[in-house]
Amino acid sequence: AYGHEVSLPASFSAVDQALLTDPQTSGGLLVSCAPSEVDQVMAIFRAHGFADAADIGGAIAFNGATHLVL
Repeated sequence: AYGHEVSLPASFSAVDQALLTDPQTSGGLLVSCAPSEVDQVMAIFRAHGFADAADIGGAIAFNGATHLVL
C-alpha cells in the first residue's frame, strides 16, 4: 500500500531487496518506532524471546519520498 513512497538504497542487491519486501515475511522483519523508543521496543522483543532482533537504521523523508537509512 505504501511501496510507492519507499525507495531502497541503490546498493541493495536484488536478494536483499526481495528479502526486505517479500509480502510473506516483511511484516515480521521490519518494525518502525520513534527513535526515542528504540531501547524500549528492543527490550520488549528480547523479553518475548526475540534475541536476534536488531536496530537496522531509520527512515528519512527526502524529495517527497521515504528513504531507508541503514
